[in-house]
This record gives sequence, structure tokens and C-alpha cells, in this order.
Amino acid sequence: MTTDAPTEPAPAAPAEAHAPPPRLAAAPADATPPHAPPVPVPATQSIGGEGEKQGEAGGARPFTEEAAPKAGGGGEEETTAAAAAVADPSTSTSHLKKRKVALFVAYVGAGYYGMQYNKALPTIEKALRDAIAAAGGIAPANVGDDFSKIGWSRAARTDRGVSAVGQVVSLRLLCEDEAADPVPAINAALPPSIRILGCARVTGSFDARKACDRRRYEYLLPAWALDPSAGVARSDAKKEAPPAPPSTATDAPTDVSGGPVTQDAGADAAAPAPAGTPPPYVFDDAERDRTTSILAQFEGTHNFHNFTVRMPGTDPTAKRYILSFTCEGTVDIGGAPWVRLVVVGQSFILHQIRKMVGTALAVARGVAPANAIPAALRAGTDVTTPLAPDLGLFLDESIFHTYNRRWGEGRGESLELCRFGEAAEAFKNGCVYPHIASREASDGTMAEFLRGLNDRNFRFSSWETAGRRSVVSGGGKRGRGPALGEAGVVPPPPPAAVKKVRPAPAVAAAPVAVAVPVVATAWDPEYSE
Repeated sequence: MTTDAPTEPAPAAPAEAHAPPPRLAAAPADATPPHAPPVPVPATQSIGGEGEKQGEAGGARPFTEEAAPKAGGGGEEETTAAAAAVADPSTSTSHLKKRKVALFVAYVGAGYYGMQYNKALPTIEKALRDAIAAAGGIAPANVGDDFSKIGWSRAARTDRGVSAVGQVVSLRLLCEDEAADPVPAINAALPPSIRILGCARVTGSFDARKACDRRRYEYLLPAWALDPSAGVARSDAKKEAPPAPPSTATDAPTDVSGGPVTQDAGADAAAPAPAGTPPPYVFDDAERDRTTSILAQFEGTHNFHNFTVRMPGTDPTAKRYILSFTCEGTVDIGGAPWVRLVVVGQSFILHQIRKMVGTALAVARGVAPANAIPAALRAGTDVTTPLAPDLGLFLDESIFHTYNRRWGEGRGESLELCRFGEAAEAFKNGCVYPHIASREASDGTMAEFLRGLNDRNFRFSSWETAGRRSVVSGGGKRGRGPALGEAGVVPPPPPAAVKKVRPAPAVAAAPVAVAVPVVATAWDPEYSE
């Protein structure tokens, strides 16, 4: 399958025209339908109210407030539509064929409550399902809350606000002609912030989550975030700032005769900085290597219970394998350098990557000791790690090495994002990167995070001894409280002897059936960020 280069967006249709989106149909033999090009996304998008202003792309409908994702249900409309489809024989899809496909999806996460479907909130899966159904890829009777009817699965479950360039979903797709490309018809029904990059045939038993060997994420942060003097709270800045040298009347330069020297306007700019002023921060190759050495401490199999929420250190699902975590240099966005942090792992638990980035930033900026990361990775340590903003994180690629070795090489289509690399890079550089930079410029999320990244809030200096205290004292607040044996701490007296009394024989009670709701926890082994 080939992917055409992105083309210019089609002109908007007149307001009085209400043509339905194109259906999945056979393409002419001498023409290949072009994929819709990515459209830059505005800086913000509100939820449940005013949607972001989006134009048409590749025949897509205008994304107006009425068409924007709303928070508050939709189940009754889906049920009514499904019932109407069953009652009307003209909408029957029994004559259409089903084929199992994998769709490569890219999206900007702003305005959506994550990837996973939620009946009451706008999510990426809900938008995808509705668009595929509008294009004729899902039977009306199967449009509902039960995604298992269409064999739906996803490679990764991104959090709220997290974007993606290499997401993969699989499903049984209805089609009139197996040679037809479903991508243009689906993109025509999607908002410009979500794009289908390509489509590939897969085996009938393919499951995107189970077949995904590893996932690569990228975190983008402004280069000044690694400068220890940037984003410091005023109270901390007063403690760290060196005293200014006293100014005297004799500081003015004089000539040989003792008179003042006349200077031009550019002399002040070239004058040396006062004594004690640190040089301006520059992110060079040495800083890149230093950042990579900090991130490399996460590589390998470790216990990440401190890098998620509500997970004990004894939980076996806390152990995750990180293949690599490196700093890949900088990328220029709007004339400013942004640092790229790239992590590859088998799977990730809730908030793991953002907490790894937050802790690494603390070490890189010098507010946490160099051994803070190894201390937080110990199973017996109970500390609170900083959570970096979600704005800079996005899923860069879902990788299927094992599936490609078995089914892709010479036996079918391989699942590799490089097949659609041109469209993926266009979406990343035209949508994801500008969105991150514009939101940071308007909201200042990273600057706000750095103002609270200090030892006063997270007690980094006590992490090294937190593990010993939690073992001796049995836990307690994360990283806080003195241990037994320290000054001022007296061991409690032994409990008084209690006379053992044989309990009365228990009367067998009638069994009572109790319905226990199933709640997905943060340490769900199937969860992948």
C-alpha cells in the first residue's frame, strides 16, 4: 500500500450544502484516493462547550460547536440509530465483507479525556468509532458501547491530554471492495485533530494490545527547563542569588588624565557581567550527554511503584522493563530550542513516564541528589515523585517486532510506521509540535511545574533513608518522619500480656450473594500508557 504526499486542503463547501461523507467504496482502477493531509491544530480546545475552530481537510465537514465532542452521553441516540437500522432493510450490511485491519492513528490529545472509550465524555476512541461508522465501516447495529462486536483493540491507552503519532487500533471493517482504501472516507468524517495515517491487513486473531512488543514515547520540553536558574520560586531565588557587588563612584572608567571615558551605545552590551553572575545557559552536546546519563538510570527492569499512584512496592505489576531512555538533542520550534526525551519500553503504568521525566528534571536541575532515582526505584522505598505536565508527552510509535517476523516478512503486510512515515512526520511537525509550543507559551505549564519542583515539596534529600525508615517503622507518609533510633524517638513499650480466651463456636450463617463492582486500578496489568 502506498501513501500519497500530503496535498492542499480542499476548499470549504457552501453553507447550504449538506452532502454526507463519502462511503467506503471501490476506487477507480487508474486512481488512488489521496490521504487527507494533517491540519494544524489551534492552541486550545474547550470541552463540552465551544469547540476549537477547525477548517475542512480532504472533504471533512466543518468542526463547529454543534459537531464538537460533548460530555454527557449519547447512548440513547446510539441505541435508537441501531434499532432503526435493524428495522430498515435498506440499511442492511449483510452483503458486505468484513476484513481485519490495523489503522495507524495520529491525534492531538487536547479536548479529549484520553484514548479509552467513555460513554459520558469525549474520547479518541469514541471519535474514531463514530467516524468509521459514518464512513460505512461499522454496521449501524454494532455502533454502541460494546466494542467487542467489531473486534476492537488498541496498542496503547494514552491519558487525558496526551497526543499520539503512532497509535494503532484494529477492528473488523466492513467493505464493499477489498481493494478500496478506507483511509480517505474515514478522515473525511474525523476532526482535523485526528488523522488516519494508513491501513494494513492483519490476521483474523490479531489484537493490537497483545501484539505490541514495545512502545516508544517522546517528551518534549523547552531547553530552558534544564537551566537551574530558570523557573525558580522567588523564595528559592533569594536564597541562591549571590549578593550584588557594591557600586561606587570610582567604578566609572577613566582615561590617563583622570577624566571620564566616553562610551558608545554598544559598549554596555559588550561589557562583562558583574562578578558572581553565572554564564547564560546553553544546551550543548555536553548537556545532552549529561541528560542521557541521568535518564539511563531508568533502563532495565525496576520496581516503579513510586512512579504511579496507589501501588504498593510488593505489587508484581510494578516491575516494568525499560529498553532505552535517551536525550535525542533539540528541535527548533518557532525559533526556540526544545529538548526531545525518548523512552522505549514494553509497557507503562499510569503516569510512569511523566513521573520519570519529573524526577529526572529534579536531578538535572540540582534540586535532587544524584542518587535520587536509584533510591526511588527500590521496592522498600515509599516517596512522592514529581509529576511532569502532560502537555509534552506523546506516543511516537507502537512496535510489533514479533508479529512482523512471523506474519509480515513475505507472508503479508508488516506493521511499521515507516510505511506511512511521510504522513506521520507531517502530522508531528505540523500539529503536535506547534500545539505543544503554543500551549506552553499561553499557559506556562512547565514554568508553573518548575516553581514547585524543590526539596521543600518533595523532600528529595530524605529519599536515600526513606527505604530504611519504611522497613523499620512500617511505612507512613512518603519520605517523611524520623526513624526509630533517631534523636527524640523512643520505641513504644511492649504490649501487655493478654489472657487468651477460647472463642465460642461460630454459627454458620447462610451465604449472601454480594455484587462486587469491578474497578480498574492504576496497576491494571493490561494498562499501557
